[in-house]
Amino acid sequence: MAQGKKKRSKGRQKSKAAQETAQLKAEQSGTAGTLDSKSSATPTAYKGGMMSSMRGGFQSAVGQGDTKGKPSLLNNVIWIALIAAAVFLLVKQF
Repeated sequence: MAQGKKKRSKGRQKSKAAQETAQLKAEQSGTAGTLDSKSSATPTAYKGGMMSSMRGGFQSAVGQGDTKGKPSLLNNVIWIALIAAAVFLLVKQF
């Protein structure tokens, strides 16, 4: 029965390539040692990946969070035209 007992691992183990990449990044950023310790990895150093930058670009393009009062007349006209086009296409299909 002692054979079925598993040793507890210390968490996810990085591959050698990942360890070397972390070491190179640490050397480039000016910190000594590896990035395994939480004190050397600062939260402000992380700039995000490709998806984070795409999300930020999309949010700035659509103006998310821009609730500056009453919508403009042009905005209302565009929404009405969009809804009318969608209704027209649906009616034309059936």
